[in-house]
Amino acid sequence: MLSVINKRAFLSAVLLVGAAGAPSTAFAADEWCEGDPAVVVVTPRGNAVTVFVTNGAEGLERLPYLALASISYTAVPTRDGSGTTVRMNVLVPSAISGSEFRTRSVASTGPLKTGVVLDSAEGRSGSPMRFKFLLPVP
Repeated sequence: MLSVINKRAFLSAVLLVGAAGAPSTAFAADEWCEGDPAVVVVTPRGNAVTVFVTNGAEGLERLPYLALASISYTAVPTRDGSGTTVRMNVLVPSAISGSEFRTRSVASTGPLKTGVVLDSAEGRSGSPMRFKFLLPVP
């Protein structure tokens, strides 16, 4: 029977060997940070619809740039007047140094990409990501 000290040493060795032998595919640059601002879209008839825009940037250090992202939209009635066509632009600024980084964005009816996904886009900082989606609200 192993003593408590020997059990701890044995488990530590197993964990150490297991961790050392496990393949690692995650690098710091592979990590993304996200922000999820709510945007109130006002339709041509004055109805307010909340759309959640989950913006992401590659690299956890880029979170401040997501807070500075600008989101603009235009809303026009559909031809039959039963809904609203929304065109949305999301612009995540480039780093202060001028370097660009990968960005992504998802517009949905619920927070954190839940509910109905309306549209998504990928891009680079400093260039707008563009959406076009239909809201079933006139």
